Amino acid sequence: MEYKKIISHSWDLKVVEIPTSKSFANRALVLAALSKKEVTIKNLPQSTDVLKMIEIFKIIGLDIFFDGSKCTIKNSFPECETDSNECVLETGDGGTTNRFLLAMLGKGRRKYTLKANGHMLKGPMDGLINALTSIGVTTTKDSNGFISVQGNGINQGSIDIDCSKTTQYLTALKLTFHDNSEVKIKPLNLESSKKYVELTDHLIDKFDDLNEGEEIICPVDSSALSYPLALGCVYGNVLIKNCFELDPYQADSVIVDHLKKMGAKIRFTESGLLCEKSELKGIEIDGSLCPDIVPTLSFIASYAHGETRLKNIGILRFKECDRVDETMSILEHFNIEHELVGDILIVNGFTNLSTSEIRPLDVPEDHRMVMVGSLFLFVNGGGSISNAGHVAKSYPTFFSSLLS
Repeated sequence: MEYKKIISHSWDLKVVEIPTSKSFANRALVLAALSKKEVTIKNLPQSTDVLKMIEIFKIIGLDIFFDGSKCTIKNSFPECETDSNECVLETGDGGTTNRFLLAMLGKGRRKYTLKANGHMLKGPMDGLINALTSIGVTTTKDSNGFISVQGNGINQGSIDIDCSKTTQYLTALKLTFHDNSEVKIKPLNLESSKKYVELTDHLIDKFDDLNEGEEIICPVDSSALSYPLALGCVYGNVLIKNCFELDPYQADSVIVDHLKKMGAKIRFTESGLLCEKSELKGIEIDGSLCPDIVPTLSFIASYAHGETRLKNIGILRFKECDRVDETMSILEHFNIEHELVGDILIVNGFTNLSTSEIRPLDVPEDHRMVMVGSLFLFVNGGGSISNAGHVAKSYPTFFSSLLS
């Protein structure tokens, strides 16, 4: 297992630039691929999920100009299909990449086989497979976990889609069939991650009203924003130089409100969003509304006075790993007092920062657990962490810009 060495150091002010939103980008890419207009998307992140989506779009016949941060899609799917032979696609381990593609490719007539890897071979997909099958799409999964999909050009019917494990099923269907009134989609158990569905609806409306030549611009990623803010309020002043506003359609933008309630000094300046080292206090937070930043909030809670209660976090068990168990493993590694009561994680601060190097930290192949574990190591004197390369999924410059 490969480890990365993290070296702790101090600063008066750390200036960083964070990635733009991969959640926004992959939704926009699918809508652009289905649009009959030429569409340009700017400020794309260098996330592996986004790069994989663009790579696959080229393979299936979309005419794309991509320079690393700007992407123009000139034709549309499924009109771009010119080959009737089966197309095998290496789709990676991204949830949005695999689920959005599976639904979108169901609009075509060609047979596509999606060969995912990593956790996506075991991740929830059956709900989406069943939904597509119910409206006339031929969709099967083999013993390896690879999924084949082939449409017949006719999609109609009603779908009841369970959102208890992930809202990505719902988003995949909404994006794909937003222009097809013959497909009726009804969400069930939509109790967590509602903001991600609002983001989907917002982008659909935006594309419906898109003028010829108008560009789509990706905002900064609110999930990525949580890491420099966490480091800023706990360890030392941080300025995020490319953040001048919060995107209300990203669930994790609530990180700023949560931190302010905990006592963090955060404000927008002419140079960006500034977070200063602060005295923090524990609060109660509904984790179902912002599940991706629950591990980050557990880090912040470890250095806040009193008790922080992170409630309704059950959906974290269905992410790239079981993030409830893995978050508690990290807390245990750093001797943070905590307990799990039902689906409420209770973290008791205040924990003093260490000045000595901590023993190596093993985390799963999950970008968010790597980043949170690295924050703990950094503020406690440094150390080594496994699977560091997985930060490329959402924050490729995490180590080089934030912890260097």
